[in-house]
Amino acid sequence: MRMLAALLTVTLFNTVLIAQNAVTFQLTADGTPVGGMVIDINGLLQKKTNPSGEAIVYLPDGEYNYSVFIEGSPEFITVGSNTFVYNDIGDKENNDSYDNYFVYDDTVTVSGITIKNIALTTTTFNTTIGGSASLVTVVKVFSL
Repeated sequence: MRMLAALLTVTLFNTVLIAQNAVTFQLTADGTPVGGMVIDINGLLQKKTNPSGEAIVYLPDGEYNYSVFIEGSPEFITVGSNTFVYNDIGDKENNDSYDNYFVYDDTVTVSGITIKNIALTTTTFNTTIGGSASLVTVVKVFSL
């Protein structure tokens, strides 16, 4: 009977765990939650807001740049029970410079559990819808 000897190699790794904090972004327009918007953190992490206007990401303590935009073609956002459509010019959706930005390169400081409230700017104007004059309120797009 033959016996085979097995060679066992054990490699030890040092594991460093970095504490992750829940960071809640809350988007509103005139106090109403805004769903369907993308929160971009440092160009590396993206999360879309839910119908309650919240997006939760997990980050270690530190300072981060963030932007808020909508993507798709056409682009849709929901403010309360109203849905707004933003059509892109030239249908260049593959190029991010054609996404509609609402906040561009702002800063959030994370230290433990963090809540970042973002109140988007709205504008109201007169228009004609179906032949009738109407007041329309929309969320303003940031100008790059």
